[in-house]
Amino acid sequence: NRGGLNEVIHLAARHLVSGCNLVRAGKWRGGADENWEVYCEYPQTDN
Repeated sequence: NRGGLNEVIHLAARHLVSGCNLVRAGKWRGGADENWEVYCEYPQTDN
């Protein structure tokens, strides 16, 4: 579903400023290149 990719990037943009990086899921779990996920180097807190 490439149509939803823009939404993923939009949501991930807010995580980037919180120390997270948008990476290809394939690099971490051998998934397809079109599968993206947000990888955080440290746990996020709600407060």
